[in-house]
Amino acid sequence: MDLPSVGNPSPTGDKTISKFEDKIQDILKNSIPRNTLKAYSSDWEHFSHWCKSYRLINLPASTETVAYYLTDISADYKISTLERRLATRSRVHKLVDEESPISDPKVTELMKALRRTKGTKKRKVKPLL
Repeated sequence: MDLPSVGNPSPTGDKTISKFEDKIQDILKNSIPRNTLKAYSSDWEHFSHWCKSYRLINLPASTETVAYYLTDISADYKISTLERRLATRSRVHKLVDEESPISDPKVTELMKALRRTKGTKKRKVKPLL
């Protein structure tokens, strides 16, 4: 997953500073476990395609966009998947110095409601004895 870049020029205007962008990307990529990176990439791609289909902006995403997205996909996915997709959104926004819409009360309350209505399936385990 290529981490999003806002494309801001270097603060000093020095073009040689731009060589650090690739190094930063490599360091950040190597700090995230491969499977997590794969999940983030898949989650971000899913969200980006969803936004494109509704002509909404994915970065920075508004609170409403995230709430619409969650509402639309909530019937098809488990709570754990929804939470991971929110975490992806939050992480990407932070990486590009944008405020994450995930902590907005509208999104947090929506997730609380989804947790209550969807619940989590409890699995029965046979006793040891």
